Amino acid sequence: MKKTFDKRTVKTAPRIRLTSLVLLAAMLLSLTACGQAQETASQTTAGSAQGTTAAEKETSSTSLETSTAAEPATGEPGKSETEPQVRADDPETAQHAFTLGLFQKAAAEKKGENLLVAPLSMQLALAMTANGAKGDTLSELEAVLGCGASMEGVNQYLHGCLNSLQSKTDARFLIADSVWIRDDADRLHVEEDFIKSAQDWYDAQVFRETFDASTVDKLNGWVNEKTEGMIPKVKDDLSGQDMVLLVNAMTFDAEWQSPFALEQVHAGTFTTLDGREQSVQMMSAEHTSGYIKDEQAKGFLRPYRGGKYSFAALLPDEGVDLYDYIAGLTPERLHEVLSTRQQEEINLSFPKFSYSFDIDMIPLLQSMGVHKLFSKSGEADLTGLGTSSEGNLYISEAFQKTFISVDELGTKAGAVSMMIAVPESAIEISIVLNRPFVYMIVDNETSLPLFMGVVTEISE
Repeated sequence: MKKTFDKRTVKTAPRIRLTSLVLLAAMLLSLTACGQAQETASQTTAGSAQGTTAAEKETSSTSLETSTAAEPATGEPGKSETEPQVRADDPETAQHAFTLGLFQKAAAEKKGENLLVAPLSMQLALAMTANGAKGDTLSELEAVLGCGASMEGVNQYLHGCLNSLQSKTDARFLIADSVWIRDDADRLHVEEDFIKSAQDWYDAQVFRETFDASTVDKLNGWVNEKTEGMIPKVKDDLSGQDMVLLVNAMTFDAEWQSPFALEQVHAGTFTTLDGREQSVQMMSAEHTSGYIKDEQAKGFLRPYRGGKYSFAALLPDEGVDLYDYIAGLTPERLHEVLSTRQQEEINLSFPKFSYSFDIDMIPLLQSMGVHKLFSKSGEADLTGLGTSSEGNLYISEAFQKTFISVDELGTKAGAVSMMIAVPESAIEISIVLNRPFVYMIVDNETSLPLFMGVVTEISE
């Protein structure tokens, strides 16, 4: 790797891989903001003050080049002077674990793809659902959402996050929740306590609808409005068996504290995960603060206007596999990286980028310990949500759609998470004879096969 020297710095020019930057930057943006809200909600003011100071210090920037002037003030890299305390029965600890865990599961499943998940959005949709769970179904959800804390504690904590995270000035971050109920008393009864919990704790709008084409239009209109056009559609249609939809939407729209000037945007080359070179537009700035690192990666925090939120990126060192690095992160280690700014000034460059992403959340949540909620064989207990005359309710779909755009002015991002409750009788079995099969002609009264055959190919 070529290095150039001057009197002030030793500058390196590592090749920035889009997958490396995008995967971590998008996730860390969420974590940075959420961490500040957690500290506010739990009245831990020291960490919040540290974040504000760092944001005030931050100036413009973006190719990762670091000064060798001094060692970090906090001591040895990777060693935090104050480790976050991991406690059982603690929604805050659980939120850190859920956020990173969901990202790690998604990264492992979608290797090689640009990825963007909004863990908080999925957590809120899941929490609304959990208020309708009972028995072992509820226990699994409390373990994932609150490290064993009761849903009352989870609700209180997340309600505090909703109040402290959102912002309508400078950088805007808005969250909306809704519950859509099939308006058919003969087929579905929904518990009033469940509706009240969604409204009281999550400010959810409640819609009773016919679940026909007009409902699909209204649902998509709600999502389009709440994501400010970033996610215009969430469903093409609704099944005749869909009974309850639980939806979270969020939007983020912020300008940089120091937007990039025209001369700071230039043509550059980006090397992809598989070694291909792409021509991109790079945004650059020199001699800025916000340097973060651990033993295997270097990165930066760049604040948005108002200082409440920051964009964070981590670039694994040369020779460190991106996905090994992601898998090796722990909530404590990530918290340390994000909260410990180094003293050195840095020169930064990163590309403008924009993309959308969709993901099925059921396999990820199952791998995190949520099983009964998705059971089609009578194990799901959502009787706190309601009952259907057609069978036991369970969650048949849980998915998320996201969007992000990063340019010289700032960042726009949106997310929608949806969970759909259906009765077990709604299980659809499809059989398509598009490969070799056995067939018979049977006497229906005696079930005696009169002819029996095998098809291995279709004769012309």
